Order: sequence, then structure tokens, then C-alpha cells
Amino acid sequence: MIGQSLINVNSGGRGRLSGITAATCLLMFVLFLSPLIEMISMAALVGVMFMVVIGTFEWASIRMFRRMPASDMMVMILVAGYTVIMHDLASAVILGVIVSALVFTWHTLHTFSRTSNTMTTAVKSTNYTALSFSPRFHPSGRCSTQRKIPPMW
Repeated sequence: MIGQSLINVNSGGRGRLSGITAATCLLMFVLFLSPLIEMISMAALVGVMFMVVIGTFEWASIRMFRRMPASDMMVMILVAGYTVIMHDLASAVILGVIVSALVFTWHTLHTFSRTSNTMTTAVKSTNYTALSFSPRFHPSGRCSTQRKIPPMW
């Protein structure tokens, strides 16, 4: 369907009617012209899939490998390798989402904010350090107070 949508958009179809027409034609072709589909060789279908992959792949991401975080690069390689070995893109995407969530959780877990203050009362002055768990990136886009803190003992 990605290839069909890509062909539809590249041909100028941008509205709902173009998508409905493409889906209806594909449905009719599968339901009523299935003997013609069976005549198409597997090699031709593989060629069509390769052309869809070449057309939809973001080639600039290969040049960005050196600037990407190692964890993101490993997830991308893991998903691609799993897809090639197991021949199942759907389970590879699910695996990638799970591994990405675990990596994000791991990075978030090891990120602290430390604030050091002095609390003065009538009796004495106490120095205390407050540690708080917080996400690595604030919604504002700043990471000024976020840093990895070594153990205190």
C-alpha cells in the first residue's frame, strides 16, 4: 500500500477521491481478476518491491550514520537484519518499537537532576542535595541542568 500511495501522490492524486479510487480498483483487481494475478511471476513481483523500496527509502539517512546516536543506529540495523532474516516486516517494526522504548527508558533512568541548596533555620544551617529523576530532554528543548551524576558513595 505504501507503493500504491506513493504512485498515487506522484501522479497528482492528493484528495480523498484518488485514494478511494485506487483502493477500489485494487480491490476489484484482486477479487475478480485473480487468475491474471497468478500469471505474474514471482521475479516480477520482487522487482516491483525493489523499485518501491528504492523509491521510498530515505537515502540521506546513510550519510547521517556518523552523527546518529549509537543506540538509534543499532535499532535501525537490528530491524533491517530481522526483516531480511525472518522475512516479516510487521514483527520487525514491533521489535524496533520495543527496543527503542527500552533504550529510551534506559537513558532516562540514568539521567538525574541535582540541586544543591542550603536550608537555614533558627537553630542551624543545613546543606542538602536533592536528586530528582527527570527525562533527558525537556519539552522546551533545553538540557541545561540535566547531566549524569556519579554515585555519591
